[in-house]
Amino acid sequence: MQILRLTLLNLKRMIANKNVLFLTLLMPMVVMCIVTFFNRGSENTSSSDKIYIDFVNKDKGNLGQELIKEFQSSGNFSVYTTSKEEAEYRVSHNVTSEAVIIPEKFSESIEKGADPNISILKLNIGNVTLTADSKINYFINERIISKEIASSLKGKTTEAKDISMEISKETALNKVTTSSKTVVKDNKNPLGNQITINLCVSFMMFTVLFIVNEIIARRDDKTLKRSFTAPNSKFAIMASFVVAFLLIGWLQVILMVGSTSLLFKVNWGNSILSLFVFFTALILVVLGLGVLLCRIVKTASNASMVCQMVVQISCMVGGSYMPLEYFPDFLKRIAYFVPQSWAVSALTDVVIENKGLISILPDIGILLLFAAAFFTAGVSTIREIAE
Repeated sequence: MQILRLTLLNLKRMIANKNVLFLTLLMPMVVMCIVTFFNRGSENTSSSDKIYIDFVNKDKGNLGQELIKEFQSSGNFSVYTTSKEEAEYRVSHNVTSEAVIIPEKFSESIEKGADPNISILKLNIGNVTLTADSKINYFINERIISKEIASSLKGKTTEAKDISMEISKETALNKVTTSSKTVVKDNKNPLGNQITINLCVSFMMFTVLFIVNEIIARRDDKTLKRSFTAPNSKFAIMASFVVAFLLIGWLQVILMVGSTSLLFKVNWGNSILSLFVFFTALILVVLGLGVLLCRIVKTASNASMVCQMVVQISCMVGGSYMPLEYFPDFLKRIAYFVPQSWAVSALTDVVIENKGLISILPDIGILLLFAAAFFTAGVSTIREIAE
């Protein structure tokens, strides 16, 4: 009962602050709703101008690169070269319309007049890739047929009209076949949810500013110090603060998740338990970081600058501003040292991949390690305030 009473007192004081109501609770919800609204509209129109296509070039010759250049020179396509693993990820997350895997013997097969075995990864919805498939078909046919015609006309004197007829006849007979792999997306959510995920993680990390300001305020007005001198156990006092911050964090989550779900039908996955455990772990990380930053921040006037600098840099490095797959390798390795990368990974698995709690336990474990490290490093701050 003592913890409950102290928690309610802390909550009452926190919520009475208008900055908490606006910056911590209402603003994230409003921004999430606005971004979700415009993103939902752009999902239906953004692909009308260009067809996004990925290439995985394994060709040991030059024709694979020529095929890619053929697409790059066209104004109808946006071309991206990548690895097979990343191509599958981008197709399954609706980042690109299809991915073309050019085999090792692509050039060799065409030189021999054989049909190269091209693999295509695409979603099981839509038909926007017909133009791309036709262009690939034309590119290969043109080169195979030109070699066949050149060899068949050796030593012959032929009219240009006869050559044109021969080419037309060969084109009708030669059809390039491809092996197609459908990337299933039945139970996954659109790319727009990735933006929502990144925003959610970023807003929750910025809650550290509220935590730092609250701790500094309690230090300046001697509230925490008086609490320790009153007939209250130290455990009850500290637990009440942690629970109060957890409840504020969860109120922020409920407003962001609830508003986007109810107003815009954003699917936050199928596992409520996974969401609960994940968000609780992330709130503890933010709380631990806030306690740690109080060792650096001495006054309320510089709290905003320090907190924003730390959160902005870690969000950029951690992939909550831009997906990590677009980062160079050395930045991907650095991202392991900030909690945002693990948070985005776990929430992406729950929301987009529809995975359960077992699948995200490694990420949750690492987030809890971050929280423990932050709390341990910053615990002396609470002792100083209490003394």
